[in-house]
Amino acid sequence: MWNKTPPNFVCFDFETGDVNPETCEVLEVACKVYNGTTLDEMPDGEFSSLIKPVDKTRVKQEALDVNKLTLAELENAPDIKTVWLQFIEFIGRFNPTKNKFDAPIAMGY
Repeated sequence: MWNKTPPNFVCFDFETGDVNPETCEVLEVACKVYNGTTLDEMPDGEFSSLIKPVDKTRVKQEALDVNKLTLAELENAPDIKTVWLQFIEFIGRFNPTKNKFDAPIAMGY
């Protein structure tokens, strides 16, 4: 019998600059957090950030077209280390006990 509140769910999505997972640049990360009991979206439970490519030569125009992005707008985006720290901090807000067993359950592709 479950006697405590189930963890929240975080559904994430990454947009990349190519289809090859070994060499692609991450261009954007986004996520939504859902209540583990009701599956409703959590208040202030949305995160999204563009990411400045480390190596622009690995970003394919086809990927930019699919993602509706331009290199010019990515040039003004924060670097991946900054965004990753913000992403981790954001998700941590939905772990009330800061215990790994209460951390949001990751979902995504």
